[in-house]
Amino acid sequence: MKFVTKVGLIAFFAVIAFYGLYMHSVSMMGVSSTFAQEADHDADSDHDHISESSTMFKGSIFHITQPGLPTGSARLQETHTAPPGPWVLQGAWKLKVDQAAEALKSFEANLSMVRSSEPTAGLLGGGTLRNWHAMQISMESGEVINVDGETLHVLGDAIISSNGNEQFGLGAPESVEIILSGGGGLNPAHIAIWFDTNPEAITNTQFIQGTPTPKNARVHFGGVLFGTVDREK
Repeated sequence: MKFVTKVGLIAFFAVIAFYGLYMHSVSMMGVSSTFAQEADHDADSDHDHISESSTMFKGSIFHITQPGLPTGSARLQETHTAPPGPWVLQGAWKLKVDQAAEALKSFEANLSMVRSSEPTAGLLGGGTLRNWHAMQISMESGEVINVDGETLHVLGDAIISSNGNEQFGLGAPESVEIILSGGGGLNPAHIAIWFDTNPEAITNTQFIQGTPTPKNARVHFGGVLFGTVDREK
């Protein structure tokens, strides 16, 4: 009888020990899973999160305002910038669209702009001759049109900043059309940023009548900017 009792007690404690080990293992697995999920989230936080319905494009701008502007185009009325160029623009841009909803989610371009027509003037010390400055273009909403799967058109209003201060598009909308082309709507090669605001519209918060200050971003940039799309997104 005593032997049976001892065997029963041993089996009882063994079951308790096994259950404790099992619960501890389950708990550790849950913690590990949580840390794995957090690690994945942290890893994703280093990149732009894109939903299944969203497409992101990015690339570079390298554009000389003049000479070299398109000619014979009814869309482009002006052939000069204000103040006079030629100006070199270089920088990066990023565009996120929801093609299913045909809507723009965001567009940002960060550009460096410098006048190149004075080779004897210092890059930063040339004053008004070189006039180096930074430009930012941003759009938060707009319409997306996929034309036969060949070109992607994004239409909306933009805010354009100079050296970090909002300058164009505050008093009146600065209409912009972005066209991605070459390689189809999902894998384009080129970007063209068209400024469609009326050339006489005053959207520049710093405009002074009777001076060469541009009335709007269209006049400032010369009507259009060109660039490329990264092939690897």
